[in-house]
Amino acid sequence: MSAAAKHVDVRFFWRLFEALPAAEAAIGEDDEAAQDVTTLRGRLNDLVHSGEGELADALRPLYIDYLAERD
Repeated sequence: MSAAAKHVDVRFFWRLFEALPAAEAAIGEDDEAAQDVTTLRGRLNDLVHSGEGELADALRPLYIDYLAERD
């Protein structure tokens, strides 16, 4: 997250934004995933906290792909 933020990588953040509901569903947060699909506020909140806890673990492949592309 910090590398993308440092470089203001909008494409990465858009991919992350799109992946959030599926990642939440994968960790069993179905209610949260459904809410995020319908509300921008919920998705933005999750985007801010996407580097924390189980959600970060579910999004790890996305982070690894991003770092691999940058090298």
